[in-house]
Order: sequence, then C-alpha cells, then structure tokens
Amino acid sequence: MTGWTAVRDRVVSADAIYGTILFGALIGASSGAHSANGEGDGIPGDASFHGIALHFGDAAIDRTAVLDTLLLAGVTLVVFWLAHVYARTIAGHGAAKSVRHALGEALEESSGMLIAAVPSTIVLLLGVAGVLPDSADWSLVLAVIVLGVLGWQSFAERGSGIGGRIAGALASALLGLALVVLNAGVH
Repeated sequence: MTGWTAVRDRVVSADAIYGTILFGALIGASSGAHSANGEGDGIPGDASFHGIALHFGDAAIDRTAVLDTLLLAGVTLVVFWLAHVYARTIAGHGAAKSVRHALGEALEESSGMLIAAVPSTIVLLLGVAGVLPDSADWSLVLAVIVLGVLGWQSFAERGSGIGGRIAGALASALLGLALVVLNAGVH
C-alpha cells in the first residue's frame, strides 16, 4: 500500500464521513448554546436551524465561547471514537483474533473519525487565538465543504464525468448539511 493509498483510505472512509457529520453537529449544537435565544442577530445572512445559530458578521470574537465549543465538541468526538474503537475491538476479538490484533485494527479503521475533525479544529483554534471571527460558523461551512469534496472524490474514483462528480459533491454536501442539522437537534 502506497503512502497516498493509506492516507486516502483514512480520509475517504465511512468513519471520516461520520466523524465530519458528528463533529459538525457537535460544533453546531455547542456553539448554538452560547446564543442567548438561538436566533440570528438580524445581520443579513444569519440563520438558525434547530439549535444551530449562524451569526456571520458578528464584530467581537468571544474566545471563551469558541474554546468551550472546541472542548465540548472535541471531547465528545473522542468519546464517540473510543466507543467505536471498543466496539470494533470486541467484534474483532469475537472473530477469533487476539485482543491486541483486534485493537490495532480498530484503531486503524476508526482513525478517520479523528482525522475528519482536523480542518474544523484548525478553524476553531484560529477563533480561540482571536484571528478568525465567526470561527464556529466557518468550521460548519468547512465541514459541509469537506463532505462535498469527499462526494466528489468518491464519484471521481468511480470514473464519473464532471457532471456526475458535481452531482455527487452537491448531494454529499447537502445530505451532510441535513445530517449536521438533525444531529445537532438531537445532541
């Protein structure tokens, strides 16, 4: 397996897609909790969807709120990741593999969940540093873009033409957005 293939298998995986959706939902739910009423502040382009409040254009950067969002979403994602590793380890061990071998496979297969959080985490860290206003909102936008890119890549690997790739990217991004909104409503 080449270096690119190993990276591709972690980045374009069910775990990475699930991790992107979950992390986006967690960011949306936790950043929406910092809004006083969960609604936009009247600035054109603001929106609120089932607890996800987008406030593009807010002047001040509330570093504490962004850090709270990052910590809550990050810790929750790690807990979900540990649950996936545990479940895969137990299932793998039950399939007559040693616990060590099953754990190794589970860690490798589930790594996409954590890798998926890297782009949005970088955006949130820029907000914590005071560099990027609206970082929680931009991290959600980035998560949807990542899902679109994953859809594009999937269709490209299947040999689809440009129209199929665009359709795959749009469908993946829109479905991902819908799942982020629904997940945030549940969490």
